[in-house]
Amino acid sequence: LVQAGLPGRTFTGANIGWAKTVRTPSLEDFVLGLAGGTVQSVNRRGKYLLLPLHKGDSRTSLTFIIHLGMTGGLHLHPKSQPEPRMLRHTFYLDDGRELRFVDGRKFGKLWLAADPDEVLPVLGPDPLGDEFTAETLARSLDGRSAPVKALLLDQSIAAGIGNLYADESLFLADIHPLRPASDLSGDEI
Repeated sequence: LVQAGLPGRTFTGANIGWAKTVRTPSLEDFVLGLAGGTVQSVNRRGKYLLLPLHKGDSRTSLTFIIHLGMTGGLHLHPKSQPEPRMLRHTFYLDDGRELRFVDGRKFGKLWLAADPDEVLPVLGPDPLGDEFTAETLARSLDGRSAPVKALLLDQSIAAGIGNLYADESLFLADIHPLRPASDLSGDEI
């Protein structure tokens, strides 16, 4: 989205095809709040995409938050391009392109919030970030008898790890996914 030039673009409207995707605010307030918002940047926090918006002279900043679910995808296309199957939402941009949210299984979620921390769950450190270390992981797993895979999937321990990454990491480390986390050695962690 960054490489496609989304930062600096302004949303002119939205067509929400599956209302249950919008978590907050109400559907009407979501569409009205998004219109006129200029994307400042594209960020990620765990499995959430965060698009801080600036609205003209307004002092209120909002963040457009997107969770793709298991199979969702975002695509920037000219409006002349045919709509893909399973298109759930279309976000119209000031340059004539559309940000299209394809979500066949309807697991995606959308928020528009003044403070992302008010709507997002508690998220642990990002495994790709500097704050994620063997020591922080060891502290999070300390004394926990739950299976290590279940704990790796807990977003409050490590933000963004899904089933695939948990499975592959444990396979490469030669650790059985059902093994209690408390049984791991320091080297294994």
